[in-house]
Amino acid sequence: MKRILSFGFVFMFLFFASCSEDVMDDINENRNYPNEVESKFILTDAMVSSAFSVTGGELAFYASIYSEYHVGCYAQLYNAEIRGGGVNSSSTFNNAWCAVYSNLFNLKDVIQKCSPGGKEAGNKQALGIAKILTAYNLAMCTDAFGDVPWSEALQPFTFTQPKLDKQEDIYQDVFQLLQEGIDALKAAGTLDQLGHQDVIYNGDNQRWIEFAYGLLARYKLRLSAVEPTTQLKQLYQDVITYANQSFVNQSDECLLNYERISGRSPFYALYQDADYLGASFSLAFTLYDLEDPRFDYLWQPHPDAGSTEIIFANNGDADRSQQVQGKFSISALMHEYAPTYLLSFHELEFIKAEAYVRLKQDAEANIALKNGTVAAFSKIKVNSGLNASEIDKMAKNYFEKFVKVRFNDGEELKEILLQKYIACYESEALVTYADIRRIKAMGGEEASYILLMHPESDKFPLRFPYGDSDVTTNKYVRDAFNATNVFTDNVWWAGPRKEK
Repeated sequence: MKRILSFGFVFMFLFFASCSEDVMDDINENRNYPNEVESKFILTDAMVSSAFSVTGGELAFYASIYSEYHVGCYAQLYNAEIRGGGVNSSSTFNNAWCAVYSNLFNLKDVIQKCSPGGKEAGNKQALGIAKILTAYNLAMCTDAFGDVPWSEALQPFTFTQPKLDKQEDIYQDVFQLLQEGIDALKAAGTLDQLGHQDVIYNGDNQRWIEFAYGLLARYKLRLSAVEPTTQLKQLYQDVITYANQSFVNQSDECLLNYERISGRSPFYALYQDADYLGASFSLAFTLYDLEDPRFDYLWQPHPDAGSTEIIFANNGDADRSQQVQGKFSISALMHEYAPTYLLSFHELEFIKAEAYVRLKQDAEANIALKNGTVAAFSKIKVNSGLNASEIDKMAKNYFEKFVKVRFNDGEELKEILLQKYIACYESEALVTYADIRRIKAMGGEEASYILLMHPESDKFPLRFPYGDSDVTTNKYVRDAFNATNVFTDNVWWAGPRKEK
């Protein structure tokens, strides 16, 4: 009997001890910091970070200087203007490097959750959006840095020092991810709704699909300088096919509206917190030469200048006298709620226009050029004091009187590239930075269509240096960093064409 009682006591003790541990685990769980986060919340963060930290952050600030949208007038952005040490430094772009890989890691989590066997298996809306945002971040990363860790990345317990993948291979993954994202969204059920957690499209699957097709058009066109000449016709036809399945009008474009998330736009935040940028003389010269009416609306006097005069800074500052704040005029688009475009309607129309011209389809190119030119004028609404009707009238008059005339005078491609350059001012600086590198790689007259006035033309950065977090910890990234010269080493799609 004694033995039986002892056994029963031990059993009961173990049973209640086990229950107590479960209860205590549950009590000790912090509901504010859960171990598992639903995909919809991860996606919200990824959308905001993709726009603010990757597309609109320090990469865009520096790209705006390299593309001569702005002049760096103080501190590290002045050093970028005169092509100082920061242009080559691994610490300069570490925040952007970490942001893009953080996004990719979090999006991988969503993809795993929503794939077969995952905790949210069958959530095809989240799966499709995650794949599209993965493709977007991956493309942004490789376009900025070139060859980067990918196939072995995001696996910290398997690969502590992931190797670099070639950009050519990464681009194939970008295309595949976009198509898989499209397929998932087409198969998504009506119950798969992110709703307000989708701060870009409010859970509208069709618009995400259109965004993905637009990205396919963008990244296909980016291969113009490396595609074999025998395959260029097909490439441009593919660009048009993808673009025609994308945005129908401006209401479809992919952007982050900061008013919706109670935030500040990146360039406005930079101005408020640092005030390092001034109005670019070369951009002003381009607008003046083209008789573009936006000349009167893209800049405003600096509040501290004590003058209503618009003062431009010289690109490159050859005499090293422009490191000053409060003197040069600033962008009139630096508004608190100016959106960050992941892909704009006007960019898409210019992509179509270029592809049409290269296929000798000038009538179609003219229509797309008009659509892009007129749509881009809407950017000035944030600070111009003009209403939408007045801006639309101004844009259409400019197109008929000047743009269309130059287009029909045999300057078709030049006019398209110049209008796209102006249209992408400021928040789309990374689009222009990629275009400048691509066009230079293609050679011929078009390499000089966009006027850059920096006196040290041989010091145009062709890429960004890798981030310090991996340069100091990953031997593959460190070796690549030490072997790369940002002034001479192109990314793959801006390299020499390989004939077949």
